[in-house]
Amino acid sequence: MYNLSTYFEYWVLNHKAGFVRDKTLAKYKTTGSWLKRLETEIPISKLSKSNYQKIIRLYSQVHSHKTVMNFHRQIRASILDAYDDGIIQKDFTRKVF
Repeated sequence: MYNLSTYFEYWVLNHKAGFVRDKTLAKYKTTGSWLKRLETEIPISKLSKSNYQKIIRLYSQVHSHKTVMNFHRQIRASILDAYDDGIIQKDFTRKVF
């Protein structure tokens, strides 16, 4: 199944590509590349809030608060769709920060 970065990449291709400006799409792709660097090999269906919080903490060590918020917002949007599609059973991004 998917891990977080592969699901996010799939989600960007299917839900954002062709619907957002090129500049916005580039931001989503940057988020995806950071996810690949920071995530563990845990399948998305097994991720917990604490696993996700670790990713956010690592990202926040080298980025401003505003950039971290945008990173989180983009990931959260994809996770809400994963939840709606039944790929995950709960939203592990809820109340993170």
